[in-house]
Amino acid sequence: MTGVLTANPDKRNILIGTLQDPMGQGSFAAVEASKRQDHVFIASQGAEVPSLANLRGPENCWIGSTAATPEKYGDYIIPIVKKMLAGEKAPDFTYVNHFFVDKSNVDKYYPQK
Repeated sequence: MTGVLTANPDKRNILIGTLQDPMGQGSFAAVEASKRQDHVFIASQGAEVPSLANLRGPENCWIGSTAATPEKYGDYIIPIVKKMLAGEKAPDFTYVNHFFVDKSNVDKYYPQK
């Protein structure tokens, strides 16, 4: 990311979308080091603890993270396994709900304990 930012010093409104929060964290570090926060928006996937902490902190270019909530996969899987064990047909597809976590809703989805 440092190379991209350095090679494009005049670019504004840069959207960085990452596949995982750690990639977003690395991008965020590069943006901070290059002092380009006013030119960049970062969105990631995972809603992991460091990203949630960032969203609770001061305003910055990291706008949010899509949560897949793997900690709740059992809520989806266990009923399917119970059906299968009872000899019933399991659904062909089961979709997990995803949602975008940002500063406005981080504490709704991930309340601090």
